[in-house]
Amino acid sequence: MKRIITVIVFIVIILPMSFATTYTSGIFEFEDTYSADGSIVLLSCTPEEGQTVLTIPEEIDSKTVSGISSGMGLWIGGFLQSDTIEEIRIPATVTRIDSDAFAEATALRYITVSSDNPKYASISGVLYNKENKTIVCYPQARDNSSFSVIDGILGIESYAFYGADNLQNVYLPDSIKKIGFSAFENSSLTSINFPEGMESIYSSAFFNCNSLLNIEIPSSLTYLGSQVFVCKSLESISVESENPSYCSVDGVLFSKDMSELITYPSSKSFGGEYVVPENVKTICDTAFCYARIDNIILPGLLEEIGYSAFWGTWLESITLPASIIQIGEDIFGNCAWLNTINVVEGSYAFKFGLESDWGKYITYIPSWLM
Repeated sequence: MKRIITVIVFIVIILPMSFATTYTSGIFEFEDTYSADGSIVLLSCTPEEGQTVLTIPEEIDSKTVSGISSGMGLWIGGFLQSDTIEEIRIPATVTRIDSDAFAEATALRYITVSSDNPKYASISGVLYNKENKTIVCYPQARDNSSFSVIDGILGIESYAFYGADNLQNVYLPDSIKKIGFSAFENSSLTSINFPEGMESIYSSAFFNCNSLLNIEIPSSLTYLGSQVFVCKSLESISVESENPSYCSVDGVLFSKDMSELITYPSSKSFGGEYVVPENVKTICDTAFCYARIDNIILPGLLEEIGYSAFWGTWLESITLPASIIQIGEDIFGNCAWLNTINVVEGSYAFKFGLESDWGKYITYIPSWLM
């Protein structure tokens, strides 16, 4: 499925200043940050062939190494893309580590941190932020099938468990408040608990966790980002009745007032038909992604369909009501069996569809028949 990356552009007044310069020393690329202490930030690392242990230096060219960046690319894991590095050793000088810096270190089993480091710590090879009380990185190649987060930890940072192939079960303590962007993306999770007291889960947190079966949302969870539960094996989502922001009807996740359909679990049913409740005004981004149903009946007052809303479904035909005023990109991507999209002549869906890749499936209803 096409991932959506939002780029925010700011217009600024440019004043005279010094810009950081990029250098290379051995296997490291870095920039001089021109900070008050003259320290440098590592941008990328290209390990030697067969190298299994990566030691981050305290200094390069007599300048203190104070940070590890995710690199200068637009995608994740820019610092270290390696299938050989099994251990990373971090010195006391490093006080900044971007959350996705090690997301593409697919052989990583262990992270160690100097006991003198003021910000970071390692417990059993897992990297923690001591100041924020968060998990920064769970090495992808750890052999453990289960993991219990230490009580007192407040959050799971973005990409922390990204790609953890062997990890199946995670237990979260009552102290947990948030789970960051793509925190468990592409992992092999089959189960995870959300304790009462958890407040937020950010976008793509469980994207492509294709072994995850069921989700239970507590009353305290009041923020969900987009495409959080795009999981091929997901069968149901339940919500505590006292939750002020969300509700569940027959395993389908909605906003509390039922105006938004957020997630239809991909493996809730096999074939058949689903009737979207009449109250729904918005089909959210990726709401029906991978859903194995043949027919979806949309309500007559529907206003918005988010991007990739029906991506990869078993849909054969669908009718888009004339009430729609907003349609996202790629809503019918990878719908292999789709052959008919009914729209009303002159409607927003009709006009939008004629300029879209799904326009070839349009069968319009003449406006004079309405």
